[in-house]
Amino acid sequence: QNAAGILQGHGHYCLNEKGKEQARKLGIRLKDEKIDVAYLSDLRRAKETAAEILRFHPGTKTIFTEELRERHHGMFEGRHGSEMLAAREKTGKSYEEFLPEGGESFLQCQKRAVRFYESLVARYQAETILLVTHGALLRCLLLHIAQQPFDINNYDTYQAKNCSLTIVEVNGETSRFTLINCVKHLETFK
Repeated sequence: QNAAGILQGHGHYCLNEKGKEQARKLGIRLKDEKIDVAYLSDLRRAKETAAEILRFHPGTKTIFTEELRERHHGMFEGRHGSEMLAAREKTGKSYEEFLPEGGESFLQCQKRAVRFYESLVARYQAETILLVTHGALLRCLLLHIAQQPFDINNYDTYQAKNCSLTIVEVNGETSRFTLINCVKHLETFK
C-alpha cells in the first residue's frame, strides 16, 4: 500500500517525488555493483525504480515479468487497506490464508514468488541477478528463503521497506542473506 494506505496491487501507479528520490539513492548505492541480468515487475512503479538503478548499468539484460508483480488484492485494489483487513477479520482466516475476491492470498503470492525464485536458481549459477519487485511479494519470498512461517512476529524483519536492498547469496541449494531490508542508502546519499 502507498503512503495513504491505498492498496496498489497490480495497478500501474507512478512513484511520487519521495519514491523517485529513494529510487535515485538506491541507484547510486548499486552503481558500482556487478549486475548480469535484471528481472523486473512489469508494473510502472517498479519500472521507474529499475530505471534509476539501470542507468548505471546500460548493457544489462532486462526482463519484465508479471511473476514479480505485487500481491493481487482483488476487489480491494485501489481501496484503503483497512477495508481488506476488516473483511479478513470477518472471515476469521489468518492473514496468509485470506483470499480477497478476485485476488490472491499471501500463500498464493508466496507460491508464485518461490516458483519464480527457484527457476532463477536453476538457471543461473554464477551471475548476479537484480530483482525489482514489491513489498508483499518480497516478504513472501524472504520468509521462504529464511524458512520462516507467516507470523506477526516475523513481520518487521521480513517486510520490505520502500527501496530497501536485500542480498541473497546462493550456493547450490543453500540460500543465505548477506543483507536484508537495508535502507542505509536513503540516509547516506544526497
